[in-house]
Amino acid sequence: MKTAVAVTFALAFTLPLAAKDPEPAAVTETWEPNQVRLDLLIVSVPEARALELRAKLQNPAKIAAAQEKLLALVASKKAKLIGWPTITTKSGQRCVVETTQTLRFPVEYRFEMPIPLSSGGGGAGSPRLRPEVPKLPKIEPDGTPRNTADIMFDQTDLGVTLEVEPTIGSDGMTVDMQLAPQHHHLLGFRKVPFEQNNGKIKLVVEQPDIARYMSTMNITVKSGVPVMLGFHKVQKPVGNVEIFILETTVEKILRQRPASPVEGRQR
Repeated sequence: MKTAVAVTFALAFTLPLAAKDPEPAAVTETWEPNQVRLDLLIVSVPEARALELRAKLQNPAKIAAAQEKLLALVASKKAKLIGWPTITTKSGQRCVVETTQTLRFPVEYRFEMPIPLSSGGGGAGSPRLRPEVPKLPKIEPDGTPRNTADIMFDQTDLGVTLEVEPTIGSDGMTVDMQLAPQHHHLLGFRKVPFEQNNGKIKLVVEQPDIARYMSTMNITVKSGVPVMLGFHKVQKPVGNVEIFILETTVEKILRQRPASPVEGRQR
């Protein structure tokens, strides 16, 4: 009797200890194309050098080597790097990257008539007397007038902007995209004359002169293969060309999902 009780007691403590933990659910890991990285290179190149590289920049098999030559020209200061923004976004998501500076400038003015001089009077409300001066030759003002007040302003962004919406294709290597690369460049200020009171008062104000190089397009590109987006002859520096090159890279993300019954049995 004592032996039977001892065996039962031992089994009561042994069985729970012998029970195995449940096996973790089987999972499958896959690399899925999910993100897109975009690099926009803009270089200002002397026209002669740009024409030498144009054919290679339009050839998918030679554009990578041509891009390296452009960067070598930048390194040797024979070309100028305008911008090289980089951005990463998910497939199907619109994104914007910009490197800009805001320029604010007046577009409308209110002209204030100067107080006329007077040689008589002097009572209350009369202009203050000033000594007579010899009559001088008429001088045209050449600058921002003092007798104006700015009443309305406008503004624009100067620099490089890239707006893009990429979608990865079913093959995981091609990307369809809508994009709008652009470069706004300040050339300088131009003088704009104004006349008032039948031409007796002539004033000059300065307005910005802005060059805009941009394209809006729908294209399909292959991951890792650069493509030339623009070949713009610019006004300043004279004799230069701005080249726009976009390189797109599909980035794969490691994802985990529950294994199917077949995959579970294979494990």
